[in-house]
Amino acid sequence: AWDVLTDYNRLAEFVPALEQSHLVESLDDTTHIVEQISIGRFAIFKKTSRVRFKSFHHGRTRITTSFVSGDFHKHESEWHVKRTETGTNLNYLAVIRSTHRAPTWIVHRIVRRAMEETL
Repeated sequence: AWDVLTDYNRLAEFVPALEQSHLVESLDDTTHIVEQISIGRFAIFKKTSRVRFKSFHHGRTRITTSFVSGDFHKHESEWHVKRTETGTNLNYLAVIRSTHRAPTWIVHRIVRRAMEETL
């Protein structure tokens, strides 16, 4: 799970809503600048969004991100990866505030559906 989450150039192969993902720059072994383009779909509508963020690796158990630029007012997230006797648990927490003028409940549904597909 860790290897997939941190392979930014191939992440779009595993995350259905991502159209593109690429590593822009590695600042050091634990801090990276990443850019992603995603497509959110709701009913017959779709919206393309771009985000650039800093990704911070905390050991091999946690990834946090902070917003740099893109189609959002705020975009922060946190991944927790925990190995258990029966497999791997992934937890994802995000605070996202879009610049799109869609109602909040629609944006929430789009993000939630994308994360359910991903996980």
